[in-house]
Amino acid sequence: MSSPRAFTLVEMLVSISVGSVLMALALGMVHRTMRAESAARSHAQIERAAARLSRQFRHDIHQAKSTSIAAQQKGLPRLRLTLSAQPAITYQITKEGLLREQQQGHDQTYREIFAFPDGHILRFAELAKPHRAVLTLEYDTKLVGVPPQVKLHVEAVIGQFLRLSQTEEILR
Repeated sequence: MSSPRAFTLVEMLVSISVGSVLMALALGMVHRTMRAESAARSHAQIERAAARLSRQFRHDIHQAKSTSIAAQQKGLPRLRLTLSAQPAITYQITKEGLLREQQQGHDQTYREIFAFPDGHILRFAELAKPHRAVLTLEYDTKLVGVPPQVKLHVEAVIGQFLRLSQTEEILR
């Protein structure tokens, strides 16, 4: 009678080595997948914030009687919208993103922040004929020779709500 065959030391080392290589490959894939998921989530948050900002900015500009752009302390620009029936609304560029403030009474202020990570640049501008306000969000890749990518560009006519076909007629 022969005794049951056992594993040799070499067979055990080979199986442990193969298992270690497979485990390392699997961990690398899990890490890349998690990094890609995190980047996709961050991109989706930026897109949602930009869409919310676009809707709110257009709505506020269309209700405004007048606008003014002034530099605040630290050189950060501030857009002030004067409304006919409501308190003024201000948009201020901060390090975290864009802060929208509106007085809700004598002692209450409604604040909303549209957060954008580092590398995103916000700009205000006013254009004439027709008088309109412009908000631009750019992403600076910090690559030499590569200009910043425009992520959001909103132009809205102050005090008027124009449909797309009317806007095209004005621009001609």
